[in-house]
Parts: sequence; C-alpha cells; structure tokens
Amino acid sequence: MTFLSQFYRIFRHTSKTAIWVFSGVSLFVGCWALSQLLIAIFNCDPVAAYWDPTPGAICIGNHPFWEVNAAGNIVTDVLILTLPIPMLKRLNLPKRQRHILIGIFSLGVL
Repeated sequence: MTFLSQFYRIFRHTSKTAIWVFSGVSLFVGCWALSQLLIAIFNCDPVAAYWDPTPGAICIGNHPFWEVNAAGNIVTDVLILTLPIPMLKRLNLPKRQRHILIGIFSLGVL
C-alpha cells in the first residue's frame, strides 16, 4: 500500500486513467489483505480450536492456506512493481534519463 500511495502521489497528474488504475489496484490489494486476515482469524470453527483442539472442530489445513497466501502475495507484488513502468515510458524526457528512471523504479524488486 505504501508503494501504491507513493505512485498515486507521483502520477496523479498524468492522466485520469492513472488515478483509476492506482485506485483499483489499491482496492484489490486491500481486499486481498482483508480476506487473508479473516481467513487467518477464522481458520477453525470454533476459533478457539486453533490453539485448543476439540473434538468436532473443523479447521482449514495450514499448508494450502500458506500456498494460496504466498501465490496471491507474489501476484500483487509483481502487479505493484510493474504498474509504473508504462507511465514512465511515456514521460517527456531524454531516452537516457527515462531509462535511468525506469531502472531506479525497478530497484523496488530487490
């Protein structure tokens, strides 16, 4: 969300499309984070069965949850990191400066 807020601040004057894209991705990432939080909290029915196993309790397996969570986080990370590249390509800068700026933005991958 920090990267998205920063990108929104930088690119909000470029176009209305940029505002819609950053707002949509922010909404998607927020909903993803909320869904993962709710799944983690309500992993078992009843909730107390997570730390105190009781007969008849129903729990989601941890490994499938971790794998889905990791896959979703990777997708959102790649989406966030590639989001500003098309807008940087359209900047009215000399080619060398534009490539350096794209390289600086790409350092977020590290």
